[in-house]
Amino acid sequence: MKKMVRIGIDGNEANLDVRVGVNTYAFNLIQSIHEIERKDVSITIFLKDEPKKHMPKEKDGFRYLVIKGSGQWIIKSLSPHLFKNRKNYDVFWSPSHYIPFTPFTPTACSIMDLGYLKFKSQFTTYDFWQLTLWTSYSIVFSRAIFSISESTKKDIVKYYPFTKRKIVTTLLGFNQPKDGTAKSEIQKAKEKYGIEGKYYLFMSTLKPSKNIEGLLEAWKKFKGRKDTKLVIAGKKGWLFEQIFNKYKSLNLENSVIFTDFVEEIDKYPLISGSSAFVLPSFWEGFGLDVLTAQSLGVPVLVSNVGSLPEVAGDGAVYCDPYKIDSITEGMELIYNFKNSEKQVIIDKANANIHRFSWNSAAKSTIDKLVEISRK
Repeated sequence: MKKMVRIGIDGNEANLDVRVGVNTYAFNLIQSIHEIERKDVSITIFLKDEPKKHMPKEKDGFRYLVIKGSGQWIIKSLSPHLFKNRKNYDVFWSPSHYIPFTPFTPTACSIMDLGYLKFKSQFTTYDFWQLTLWTSYSIVFSRAIFSISESTKKDIVKYYPFTKRKIVTTLLGFNQPKDGTAKSEIQKAKEKYGIEGKYYLFMSTLKPSKNIEGLLEAWKKFKGRKDTKLVIAGKKGWLFEQIFNKYKSLNLENSVIFTDFVEEIDKYPLISGSSAFVLPSFWEGFGLDVLTAQSLGVPVLVSNVGSLPEVAGDGAVYCDPYKIDSITEGMELIYNFKNSEKQVIIDKANANIHRFSWNSAAKSTIDKLVEISRK
């Protein structure tokens, strides 16, 4: 009988009340790993704070270990612990770009995207160099690298050709909305965020990579804004000031609404109530809310670059994020959909979402971690 494989996981990305991007990825994967019944693995989730209520409960083979610390926690707290207790763990996985310094323990990391290498100017100097140096370290020293899309995998191989054999693509899963889509819930959410009438919805973190400035310019040209608002929902990211400067310079105060961060309970109603979901990003590691919109029967307009075509499949309208007119044309196309045309895109979207499963991603992740622990 093969010995028990003791897996350590950095759970801090999941242990947050406000979860976007990598936080959502980490939480759903840890939740699905918790649900997997395997007698040959034991899981230790490392945290710098006590687990929050939404985190899975401890059980046989699944526990939390809180290591208190602040400021460079991975370097100052986690790495020393793993070094001192290296005989207690067979493999360690970080669901982010940042692995600990553990020369005696096989390590794996997850890479969301390498967009910062393509668009250096869209990052602060500190963020750019932290991402570049630490991601390079993680990619070089990890025994396995989990990419969240084939697009991300291609980028990793492009910049780090030696990694080809140790990359595993684990497409993200999809949580089917169970509630929050009734008319009463939609109206409640609209009132909460000051939305009236019809609206197109952008929902993501406000930062340059999302091409919100381009979206605003395209909206200025959009004929449908006479009776439709543009709702930009999401918390402020880095360099967000230039987005608001663009908004003011275009005099769009009467047709664009900024909601700031949207609570999880309001996401489904806001998406469900929209006339279209728009995401004209310069790049995306994946784009989970695209799948949510598709499942709710909302037409989707996304960029034709990065991972978005891989994620949205045939169930979306595409635009060139570098051409303002292309974004406008995509919005006009959806605005002018006949019922039959809208139904065709919705049917294709419904077929598309069934390709994605958190359970499948979790199983692939555990299988690979077990494999590299035994090499």
